Amino acid sequence: MSALYGTRLLRVAPLDVDGGVPDAPVWVSVTTPQSANVTPVVSQGQQQELRGGDKLITVIQEDDEYIGVDIQFQDAVLNGDAVAVIAGGTFTAKKYTPPALGAARTHFTAELYVAMYADGAQHQSDVSAWYKFVFPNVSGSLPSFNAQDRNFLVPQFTLRCRDNLVDSLRFMTWEEVAQLPALE
Repeated sequence: MSALYGTRLLRVAPLDVDGGVPDAPVWVSVTTPQSANVTPVVSQGQQQELRGGDKLITVIQEDDEYIGVDIQFQDAVLNGDAVAVIAGGTFTAKKYTPPALGAARTHFTAELYVAMYADGAQHQSDVSAWYKFVFPNVSGSLPSFNAQDRNFLVPQFTLRCRDNLVDSLRFMTWEEVAQLPALE
């Protein structure tokens, strides 16, 4: 048995112009993630009832359909390069500018890494492997944050992960990997 603990790395890379995942993505790494709350987005199946003679004759229930996941992602720092990929706009020379009103924003692919520990692990360095969660078609928005006296400014993003129809990929997969990718 193993346990998953914490979140260590989020990587984001713009999709190709046609919406496909690039063969050689240009990754931007977020090495200071605090949390990633993943919530399934579900289309509820309809239910139809047939009644007659003051009784229920039959009920037809459709299965629910999984549309994707939404992620509330919180980072410890305001990473301009990541904001430019997630929300659009530009980041150059320590200055971020959001996209113009009505401008199309590029979707992106994302990878989230979570540490896996074996039974009996007792120290943070006892990582036995990593779980890599892949989201092949993500749209995001500008982060929300609160600037307050005696508190850290912690940006929070909403990431909407859906199927990538260009490459016929479902909205999410995960797999066990031996190590984290090299940072760019």
